[in-house]
Amino acid sequence: MSTADISRRSFLALSAAATAVLAAGCGGTDSTGKAAGAITLAQSTEPNLAALMQVVSGNSLWQHLVFDYLTELDDTRTPQPRLAESWTPGPDLRTLTLRLREDVVFHTGRPMTADDVVFSLQQAAIPKNGSQLTGVAQQIASMTPQGTHGLEITLKEPSNRLFELFETTPIVDKDTFAKAADGKNLVGTGPFRWNGYRAGDSIELAANSQYWGGKPALTSASVLIIKQSQALIAAARSRRTQITDGLTPLDAGTVRGGQLRVENRGGIQCYVLGLDASKPPFDDIRARQAVAVAVDRERIVSQIYRNTGTVTNLWWPKNTPGWDAKTDARWRYDPDRARAALRDLGLEGASVPVTANSGDLIGRAIFDIVRYNLEDVGLRIEPNILESAAFINRNVAGALGTCFVHTTGFGSLSPVACVTATAHLKPNGGTHFSSPEYTRLIKAASTAGEDTRAAANAALGSYLVEQAFNLPLVIAPPPMVVDSEVRDLRITTAFRYLLPQSLSYR
Repeated sequence: MSTADISRRSFLALSAAATAVLAAGCGGTDSTGKAAGAITLAQSTEPNLAALMQVVSGNSLWQHLVFDYLTELDDTRTPQPRLAESWTPGPDLRTLTLRLREDVVFHTGRPMTADDVVFSLQQAAIPKNGSQLTGVAQQIASMTPQGTHGLEITLKEPSNRLFELFETTPIVDKDTFAKAADGKNLVGTGPFRWNGYRAGDSIELAANSQYWGGKPALTSASVLIIKQSQALIAAARSRRTQITDGLTPLDAGTVRGGQLRVENRGGIQCYVLGLDASKPPFDDIRARQAVAVAVDRERIVSQIYRNTGTVTNLWWPKNTPGWDAKTDARWRYDPDRARAALRDLGLEGASVPVTANSGDLIGRAIFDIVRYNLEDVGLRIEPNILESAAFINRNVAGALGTCFVHTTGFGSLSPVACVTATAHLKPNGGTHFSSPEYTRLIKAASTAGEDTRAAANAALGSYLVEQAFNLPLVIAPPPMVVDSEVRDLRITTAFRYLLPQSLSYR
């Protein structure tokens, strides 16, 4: 496949998107007709209402509007109070006693108690609910309420990872959670109440006047679902949407200026190329390492990220203890080396299916470059583009296939969280890689103290990069286009969640 083929395919997609923009514009209204106190957001993927315990792109823009969390990690990875107003760790790191806020009520009017926290953490421990921190939740040996607003958590073994679990687990209503997937019974304690969802159209929210953090400045919020990049751009430019998420950095840059600004959502996003290490051809480390030097990461950064991203071989940012420059530079673009290695392995012309998420606009753009690069070194690529819900379900099941483009943001927490929470990195996960050494290194990093953490992280990162079953490509904060009249926008550090209780517009 040539570069011209990529351009032609992009042109056809652009033409289709432009038609959709014209059709949508015929009956719509722009922001000038919006009632005071209302705001419109947009995202490129459908919400996944059966995945409330997971960190998924379709939920990240609105989930903190409806739900609250026990704590929030700041930019130094230090937990800050939210629904838990204080906590006391035991001397052996096996117990943690929480004190919960007493002024929190669910959207039904029922007060939140320790029983709801117990229920929510139990849901995170159930594998079918898909929490990326299931392993941490399953380390909880017992949870003992102390009155209505106290809770003692006891672990099976010492760990300092509970706050990672708190960061990713919404506190849900135990009385209605089982019906949440129907889109009619999403009950949280957040600053907005769920008013309904129409697939392919929008999510509607209304201000929660009983919110413990004070009544929101906004009266309502709509989250539009706009799956085509040019339609997203048109919505932002016309100011039909005031916060627009899901654009590629290249597209976001085209609307910068005037009444619009581009914000980097907090945390980091690392795009990776996963390789199934259990099946040919990638059960051979030499084939995996050939692919590692076949992908032009610099082109991804310049063409898709407008040089706002960073070429990477690691899944976590430079400020992580144990980040190593030599490891991060291990694989660099060398198509001649890749071509020769694949030829020596008898893989010239071998067919390789590559899976991508149709709703992930950045991932789809990266897929085009990856496809061109792999065909350039002699592989024959079979595209497998899945709808977002199918992609997420197959990811949780570890069934994305031989080769796939995916993303993780768990490097914002820690290397151990990234490795154990990311489906395609965990042992025997989506890439089906495991070894005694991998297990040993994960345990060493999980139990390391302050004085040994950097060395343990460095050893884990070096091993992962050398094994090449999961290839980081680029690391960057994802962009979000924001109208200049949006005020008091705050975003969490680790997982790019919007915190809207003080958010205002116009």
